[in-house]
Amino acid sequence: MMNIQECAKQTGCSKDTLRYYDQHHIVSPKRNSNQYRDYSNSDIRLINTIQNLKLAGLKLVEIKMIINLMNSPISESCKESTLSFLQEKRQLFQAKAQFYQSLDLIAQDIETSARQQAFANVPHLIQKISLIGNQLRLEATPK
Repeated sequence: MMNIQECAKQTGCSKDTLRYYDQHHIVSPKRNSNQYRDYSNSDIRLINTIQNLKLAGLKLVEIKMIINLMNSPISESCKESTLSFLQEKRQLFQAKAQFYQSLDLIAQDIETSARQQAFANVPHLIQKISLIGNQLRLEATPK
């Protein structure tokens, strides 16, 4: 068990973020006799999972939904909405992966142009980045 300061140091989260998670029942550490938060190894793993899901682009409300699903059996009534949510997120992740692959190819083109001192292509490549970004935003817009 560790206190909030130790947990913050180990996870890289601020103490305010940890308090927020507790207040919103996202991570609920046990309390010691003085009512201070005591974080377990399980709490640390959950916080790391939350950080990874945030890094993947999920919103905190979505993360809370996932945590709730992890902690309880999925009823038939929520099965369809859960599957729909997951399908939307997978499509978004695939679109982002494609976007970053395209950016990598464009960066390679810019690097080649720079090596050959053929900077005339760079404005065209930057315009290409904007077009790909616009396409990603359109694909990410909820329907």
